[in-house]
Amino acid sequence: MPDMWTHLITGDRVLAGLEVDSWHAHVQEHRRVFDFGCQGTDFFFYYHFWPWVKDKSAAAIGETVHHERCRDFHQAVFAYLKSIKNTESYVLGVVYALGLLCHWAVDRNTHPYIHYISGFYDKNDPATHHLIANHKRIEAAIDAILAKEYWGLELHKVPANQRFDLGPELPAEIADIYAQVIPRLYPSLWVKQQPDCIQQSYKDMMHACRFFFDPTGIKKGFFAVAGKSINAAAYFYQPKLNPQADYLNRERRTWVHPADEHEAYDVSLDDLLYLSIAEAGGMIEASLAWLNDELHTESWLQILGNLSFSTGKDCDQDIELKHSKPILD
Repeated sequence: MPDMWTHLITGDRVLAGLEVDSWHAHVQEHRRVFDFGCQGTDFFFYYHFWPWVKDKSAAAIGETVHHERCRDFHQAVFAYLKSIKNTESYVLGVVYALGLLCHWAVDRNTHPYIHYISGFYDKNDPATHHLIANHKRIEAAIDAILAKEYWGLELHKVPANQRFDLGPELPAEIADIYAQVIPRLYPSLWVKQQPDCIQQSYKDMMHACRFFFDPTGIKKGFFAVAGKSINAAAYFYQPKLNPQADYLNRERRTWVHPADEHEAYDVSLDDLLYLSIAEAGGMIEASLAWLNDELHTESWLQILGNLSFSTGKDCDQDIELKHSKPILD
């Protein structure tokens, strides 16, 4: 997936074009909540991220939402919000859910390209061991380029959670969404989780953002040696990038969908983000109309689509990602 800052930038650009004026004030009032929503369910990937903690079970929530019942997940989120429309939790919950739509739009459009240029690490295949954490390196590089261009930021000097730190605990309005939706959509997954997995995942993401903040480069230098086997240094934003790597495909080289070598493209990541912005805007406006009973459910679901975060294809399809051409060794 694109990393934190790319999602923030895309969310910012979506808001700039949003035509539902009545929600601008709500989003600006709760901007950190929207920005955290733009991180999607990725915060579950940080659950017990410390390598010595063996329980990584909540990461499966983030992984499953990215691949299974993708439209059902977002439909369930908004259905729950509609059920609490007359409560104080409604506005904050909707602001968060609008961010979720932005995250989905970006992932489903850009993921195939990022998979292709990252390659696939397989712990059982020594020929791929040099690709470990390549996906993260690509994401971080894209973040760094776009944040510099869009906001003039040097990301190794800025805490990653600067815009979406919501305090010591995840607000109950957001935690309640997951507590309602995940058990209903993914019951076999939920029974394997600890009761505090939602809050713990959020807290661990905030811990990780602080831990990997490394403006001096000391931590990165240490982990470049101590964590070489897992390429731990890839989790730090780099002050310098490989000048030979065309991370955003601005030279418009041909690339193929990782599941189908005959499905070729020459579009850049910029092009894919433009598409994501347009799709996210359409999904947001349709979802707000549905919440206000101004759009039939069937029309709303058709606009949402049912695309996998990972493949950009219908998530009901059984797709194997296998084609790639890594741009980093």
